[in-house]
Parts: sequence; C-alpha cells; structure tokens
Amino acid sequence: MIFEGKEIFLRDVDSADTDVLSSLVKKHLNADDDADIREHLSYMIGKKLGIFDSDIYLIVQSKNDQKIIGYILLEKIDWKNKTLVLKDYIEQDDVLLDALITALRFVFHELNLNKINIYADCSRKYPQLPFMIKEGAMEKQNVVVYGIEKSNFPDK
Repeated sequence: MIFEGKEIFLRDVDSADTDVLSSLVKKHLNADDDADIREHLSYMIGKKLGIFDSDIYLIVQSKNDQKIIGYILLEKIDWKNKTLVLKDYIEQDDVLLDALITALRFVFHELNLNKINIYADCSRKYPQLPFMIKEGAMEKQNVVVYGIEKSNFPDK
C-alpha cells in the first residue's frame, strides 16, 4: 500500500525498515532497553492494514531520496463510531504538512472514517489548518489535541 503526497509517500512498515525504525522508536519511546525496542518493532512490522485493526503504522518516506523520515501512528481506531487518533513521529518539520494531509486523505477516503483526533507535540511548531479545531490539551504529555471532521476536510 502506497499513498502519495507532494513530497512524501506513506506506506506499510516492512521488515527491511528495522534498522532505521530502531533509532526512531528509541528516540520517541525514550527507551534504552533493546528488548523493549525490538518488541515494539516486532509489533509495528506485524501490523498490516486490516479491517479489524485498532492500530496502523505508516512509514513516511521522502520522494526525493527514498529516505525514511518518520512514521505515523493511527491508533484507537473505532470502526463503529468511525474515529481514530493520529500521532506523528516525523523528523523533518518541512514535510509534516504534506504527511498530515496525505494521512488525512487516507483516513477519510480509504478507511472511510469520519473524525480524527490529532495528538500534537507542544514542543514543535504544528501546522494550523482552518479545518483543525483545538479540542483540548494533555499537559502531562505536553500534547495539544486537535479534532478534524471529514465534513470539514477539503477534498484534494
């Protein structure tokens, strides 16, 4: 599965991604234990898009040099209520907007969900889009929660 943005591709996690993902996971989980990192990577690689999945990992890969620049986690997928939570672990802020828009298109048009809650890290500059509504914050996690509804998302 590949979804194309202007500057990036979103695709399934593959076992060939292990080395690159290992350093990203270590950084984002704030983990030093190799066993924990290996366990998390096994989970990520084992998750393929399926109708009953509650988590989906998508690799963010640069179109220019094919370099992996992060990943997006779609979690807490509620197929009944058609909602999910999106978290990004993208290393380059200059492609964040493209990756976000591509992920939104995937969620709204391919998965046919109606609402996304984005958990945005407060320590980085997050794109402010007119269809994103600030719904709250989780101070302990240093996160702002934005809601996006399919009906407010401009089709591109």
